[in-house]
Amino acid sequence: MRTLFIPAGQLIAALACLLIALPLHAEPSRPEQGPMGERELTISNRSDRAINEIYISAKSADTWGTDRLEDSTLAVGASSRIKLGRTRDCLFDVQILYEDATREDHLAVDLCRTRLLAVDGRNATPLAGMSRAPHVITVQNGDVPENVEKGRAALLALSR
Repeated sequence: MRTLFIPAGQLIAALACLLIALPLHAEPSRPEQGPMGERELTISNRSDRAINEIYISAKSADTWGTDRLEDSTLAVGASSRIKLGRTRDCLFDVQILYEDATREDHLAVDLCRTRLLAVDGRNATPLAGMSRAPHVITVQNGDVPENVEKGRAALLALSR
C-alpha cells in the first residue's frame, strides 16, 4: 500500500480552488427579466373542480390585476391559453380560485422557460373568511307566501 504525500501549501491551494469553483456549479438563479418577447401561459385544470377565476401578474407587481377568465369558467380537464403581451418579465405569480371557494397560488412561475402550468388543486386553501362547511337551509311549515308554496309543490312533484 502506498501513501500519497501532498505538501501543505499545495493542499491549501487545491482546497481554495475548490471553494472558488463550488458556486459555479450551483443551480443558477432564475432571471426576473429576459429578452423582450410575447409571454403567454396555458393553464391546464387537472383538479376535480372548475376554476372560476385566474389572476396573473409579474412577480414585481403589487396587485393581481383583473380576472383573466372574465365571465367564463375553466371546466375540469380543460385548458386555457392566456396571452400576457410583450414584456421582458420572466417571473409571474399565478392565483387560481376554484368554484368551492379555495385558492391555489403558484409564485415565480418562469414563463421564459415554460408556457404550461397544470393545476390539480391539492395545495388549494380556503379563501380568508370563507367556510367549506355546507350551508343548511331549514324551511318551517306554516304561513308561507303563495310563490314559495308553488315552488315547494314543484319540488315535491319532481321528487316523485
